[in-house]
Amino acid sequence: MTSPEPLTLEATSDRLRLLARKGFLSEAGLSQALKLAGYRPDIPAWEWFLNYALLLLGTAFVLSGVFFFFAYNWNDLPRLAKFGAIEAAIVAAAALAYYQGLQRLVGQVALLAAAMLVGVLLAVYGQSYQTGADAYQLFLTWAGLIFAWVVISAFGPLWFSWLVLLNLSLIFYWDQVVGQDEIIMFELLFLLDAVALLAWEYGSGRGLAWLRSRWIPRLIALAVFVALLWPVFAFVDAIQNDEVEGVALILAPILYVGFIGLAAWFYVTKIKDLLILTLGALSLIVVITYVLVQVMDLFNGDALEFLLLGILVIIQAGVAAVGLRWVANSWERTGQA
Repeated sequence: MTSPEPLTLEATSDRLRLLARKGFLSEAGLSQALKLAGYRPDIPAWEWFLNYALLLLGTAFVLSGVFFFFAYNWNDLPRLAKFGAIEAAIVAAAALAYYQGLQRLVGQVALLAAAMLVGVLLAVYGQSYQTGADAYQLFLTWAGLIFAWVVISAFGPLWFSWLVLLNLSLIFYWDQVVGQDEIIMFELLFLLDAVALLAWEYGSGRGLAWLRSRWIPRLIALAVFVALLWPVFAFVDAIQNDEVEGVALILAPILYVGFIGLAAWFYVTKIKDLLILTLGALSLIVVITYVLVQVMDLFNGDALEFLLLGILVIIQAGVAAVGLRWVANSWERTGQA
């Protein structure tokens, strides 16, 4: 396979620093190159970041103030004041979103605030009228009421918040209604978050600008890996006790190995994301270490077990680091980084 022409390669941060180390770029030239390539923010980029961060932080503080205001003054507020204040806040936030437009950050954050206040309204309604609704009904109703806003917002944080509501709905439903076989619950959480991750990556690949952010798919990938760990742990325990029964338990290692393999292929060849690959490697280390802990139970818990386990964890971490570095270097060699 022929090497790509140097001038056709993307100006990645690693390539620019490599040129500097080889003497092709001075320190000032490297700094300017990083700015031009977008890896070192300039003054407008810092202004945008500060505006974004402070706006989100201020919105979070305002919403926290609303929550604590009702919690502290609950018994002193008449029912009309409770509902009137919350509904007025929702209308004001929605009106601000409409006035500013959903193409601007202020409008998107205002719509996010309105969506969060809907949850406050539902909580106040449940407490005022003692509806007796379970927690999962609150979160599921909340998710349903703001669904249209999520669709039209094209705003990653609001979309992610909606996904969190769905996760909480499923968790509370399983705890309050089903109350058994948590392995199935974790596998359903895996399916929900895996579909969300697939939808995000598909939309990002189709060029949707608001899906270009990488921190949200990374958080979803983390949730997927965490959801898979508990069923795999249960499967390992079942093997040790010779009690492997049920479709859900048998599916656990299949789902885990399948997702690890698919994620490794996708994030190595399609979307280059070293952080998600690192999460997958960490997940493998956790699973392998758990298996080793179960196996080394034969040592009766003496000091040798802990010493050997520590050495094996270090070896796993070293192998993972070497593998991830090899992947990064392969991207560099083929011009895909």
